[in-house]
Amino acid sequence: MKLRTLSIRALLGGMIGLMGLVMAGLIGKIALQAYHRYDSAGRVATLSRLDKALFHAVQEFRFERGIMEQVIGIPPDQSTEALKSALSHRVLVDAALAQALGGLGGLGIEGLPGATDRIVADYGTVRKLREQADRMAGMPLEARDQAFRDSFMPISGRLTPSLEAASALLETEMRRLDPAIGDLLLAKNMGWVARSITGENMLILTRAMMGHRGLSTSDLASTRVNEGRIATAWNLLQGIAAGATAPAELKRAVAAAHAAFFSGPFADLHGEVFDALSDGQDPQIEVNVWQGHITPAALALAGVAVTSVDLMTDYAEQVASEARTEALGFAAALIAAMAVVVSGPLVVLFRVARPITAMTHSMRRLAAGDLDTVVPCLGRADEVGGMAAAVEVFKDGMRRNRILTEELERLATIDGMTGIYNRRHFLVLADREWTRFQRNRRPLSLLMMDIDFFKSINDRFGHHVGDQVIVHLATLARECKRDADVLSRIGGEEFALLLPETDIDGAQVVAERLRLDMASAHLMAGRNAFSATVSIGVASAHWEDAGIVDLMKAADGALYEAKRGGRNQVVCFRDPPFAAATSDLPAVDSAAISLVRMA
Repeated sequence: MKLRTLSIRALLGGMIGLMGLVMAGLIGKIALQAYHRYDSAGRVATLSRLDKALFHAVQEFRFERGIMEQVIGIPPDQSTEALKSALSHRVLVDAALAQALGGLGGLGIEGLPGATDRIVADYGTVRKLREQADRMAGMPLEARDQAFRDSFMPISGRLTPSLEAASALLETEMRRLDPAIGDLLLAKNMGWVARSITGENMLILTRAMMGHRGLSTSDLASTRVNEGRIATAWNLLQGIAAGATAPAELKRAVAAAHAAFFSGPFADLHGEVFDALSDGQDPQIEVNVWQGHITPAALALAGVAVTSVDLMTDYAEQVASEARTEALGFAAALIAAMAVVVSGPLVVLFRVARPITAMTHSMRRLAAGDLDTVVPCLGRADEVGGMAAAVEVFKDGMRRNRILTEELERLATIDGMTGIYNRRHFLVLADREWTRFQRNRRPLSLLMMDIDFFKSINDRFGHHVGDQVIVHLATLARECKRDADVLSRIGGEEFALLLPETDIDGAQVVAERLRLDMASAHLMAGRNAFSATVSIGVASAHWEDAGIVDLMKAADGALYEAKRGGRNQVVCFRDPPFAAATSDLPAVDSAAISLVRMA
């Protein structure tokens, strides 16, 4: 069936149906994007849960490891409670690692498989160390292997950086998918840095107390360095908590940790113990009592990281839930769009077809030439009113078309390749300048320029390189000209530069400068460098000349002499005599050129 035989109802119904399909396609695309956002948010939520499991594994393992070092260093009758505490932390470590290792596979994160393998290997080593440490805990102090006691902490400590490396990979991926989670990740890391370094300092003090000795020089140096690192991390963490968008839970956790560790009774006790050990004195406190003070303060510091991890996980779950809701919303919109596809033609049949028939009749009368016909329904807010408004738009379009025509006429005066005037417009402007010359009796000069051996350039390098040479010469000439000068491309490789208020000597300076600029330029044809030159004829207007054509003939004659004299030179039309080779011209520097141009 031909399109012209279809009824308006069929056409509009089909158009509405097509528009519905397009709308369904667009909404489907947006729905797909929403699904991808949901997928990313879900991935962030999964990664945050795994990161939380790794964090708890690191946290509980530090407790287990630190307590086990004490257990294997004190008599069995003093280690019962400490051993129970270590075993309780061990259970939590194993549970957290089981959860983490169960989800780290198949995430597609670069470097994560290798980090997972290191965790598995280091975890296997730790389990063997646990078995040996458990057996040693029941032995008398003097029967324990000192070499094992010395190597327990370094060897078992390999698991912690492996866990932290995997956590760092997860956090990098989370930041990539959702940069907004960055502050919570930073708060978690700074909180844990403060907790970890504090643990190192407390361990140094505890070892000194257990060995009934003061702090060594290296111990003092390490603790002071660690104190600086703790202060840096804590200051950064306090800055995050002080932010306007920081969660209230994080603010409370930071405040509680500050009160528990950096001020109050524990801070005073810590200062007394440190001062005593620094002076080589006994701090007069049992290790178990000291440990009882350390634990709650350390837990308060760790609580900041724990709170940050919980907030991070909650945030990721919330974003995932919102993204799911958004995806479902767009899915519903897609269903609605498909409903429009079905119902649209029916609406057109009853709400649009008849009014359009009346509008069609009116439009036919207008097409027949009845310009007095009033367009019906103009001003209505429905589809027919839109069609009537379209007629008005058409009228406005005719007005804009007139403006466009004028713009096209302006563009007709410009050479498309170089962006300077073409020959036709040059002649118009030159005639105006000639009239001004005759009225004011002020100097008027003309440069006619022709690129030397242009055909050879085209033949050797191709016409596209020849075009580049033409554009280059136009650029150089544009840089030389004043606002009042008229520059034109009047032929293939031929240019004209009209210089009002310039006598032949000033025009010669301009021409020579332009010739030198052209000759010194290094042009490229692919990887081949080459140079091009220009021959220039110069002439000045005389009162007895009939018109601009005479001036152009004179400059053209000078150009011919420049070509015949060997090219790459400036020849001035002087009457008499006529002819001046470039080699005979006096040298002029750029300052002299500027002075002549300003004259």
